[in-house]
Amino acid sequence: QLHDEIYDARKVDTWALGLILFQLLTNRNPYIMPNKHRDAGYAALNVAHRDLVRYRNFLNVNGFGRYLSHSAFTAIVGLLNIDESQRWTADQIIESQFLAPYFRRYQKTIAGLASNHRDSKRIKLRDFPYYKFSSLL
Repeated sequence: QLHDEIYDARKVDTWALGLILFQLLTNRNPYIMPNKHRDAGYAALNVAHRDLVRYRNFLNVNGFGRYLSHSAFTAIVGLLNIDESQRWTADQIIESQFLAPYFRRYQKTIAGLASNHRDSKRIKLRDFPYYKFSSLL
């Protein structure tokens, strides 16, 4: 958000999560510059929430689509919705078909580890369960 206006930081964070998720799953950026007249990726993203088939075709033609399952594609489109009022919230991504199975599986483990480490200054990454990100694809 590069405007001189008040913004909802949570919506900006979910946009950032969408960018990171896209990059992790495709090893590419969804667009180069946020300008729908100069960047085909950004222009396609602008219509993605209205025309999922057109955006999926754009991704397939440009080599991105083969990396994304239907649930991953849906999550990315929800997170990278140009319209902030329609952009997914953190709860929606956790409850999405893409992450819900993993979140439910590890929710108690993560909560338990966090409560066990309340007194320590940092929670060590090695204390968390191993996630097989390839299984998300």
